[in-house]
Amino acid sequence: MLHSPPRAYVLATFALLAFMLLLWNQNLWSRGRSWNLEPLEAQDTISDIAWHQLKNARITPNRFRMLSCLNASLRGAGTTVEVGTQAGFFSNSLIKMFAPSRHVMIDIDTKASLASAMPKEQCRVHQAAQWRADCGSFASLQRYNEGGRIVWFEGRSTSGLASLPAASASFIYIDADHVGESPALELELAATKVAPGGVIGMNDYIYYDHHAKVVYTVKRALHAFLKAHQDWEVILLGLHQRDFNDIVIQRKSAPQRRCPVEDEA
Repeated sequence: MLHSPPRAYVLATFALLAFMLLLWNQNLWSRGRSWNLEPLEAQDTISDIAWHQLKNARITPNRFRMLSCLNASLRGAGTTVEVGTQAGFFSNSLIKMFAPSRHVMIDIDTKASLASAMPKEQCRVHQAAQWRADCGSFASLQRYNEGGRIVWFEGRSTSGLASLPAASASFIYIDADHVGESPALELELAATKVAPGGVIGMNDYIYYDHHAKVVYTVKRALHAFLKAHQDWEVILLGLHQRDFNDIVIQRKSAPQRRCPVEDEA
């Protein structure tokens, strides 16, 4: 003869199932928040870039090849500016590629890049613990620093950009704070500091950082800038394996850039 399970057992089973369902729903909710899966209409409204601002754009395999497209017109041309320098890895590439008369390095904390710019032995002492960097890979940065051709600015990105003379830079590369209003403010300031014929590059041209799980506002800032400034255009998009792309813009009156074609059929 079959017996019904005790009432207490049935209630406990239902309670356990309800608790597991609650945990499952909570997990989906938290994942939805971290993945930014809110309804489309609740997400940022990012304006499209107009066709006439894209007709001269070119895609490159990475940001280093992107620089090579600018080399012919910018090499030796005045001042380059880097906003957000980290340990100076890209700084070295910029200096090596463009050989500017001087290079401005702006960061909220310049200790890491300053260490990279020291002579090799001092660099090894100061740098290895934090970045484990090969100090021999900063030769251009070190040479420029030793020759007094680097201007250091420690502070907020907007303050550093504001300190520059108007229309003084041939290339401004922005890789600082990627959230909130910072990218928009940096871009508007950079536009007043770039010289005629100069360009502005922005790092991390991506909507969502899938590592840090943070919504970036670089794309929103750049699209809004181009919508408000129809005399500017996109000329280069440097791809990144994980979509942390780079993008370069210039005034339409600037000369068109020619990319190396040695590997094209």
